[in-house]
Amino acid sequence: MPLDAAVDAPPAAALDPAGLVDGARLLGGV
Repeated sequence: MPLDAAVDAPPAAALDPAGLVDGARLLGGV
């Protein structure tokens, strides 16, 4: 889930929103 990605990598989310989306895709299987 996107929340998992945000909790897992807050610095990455802050520096690179696209990276957060990519992380959410990997964790959420979207």
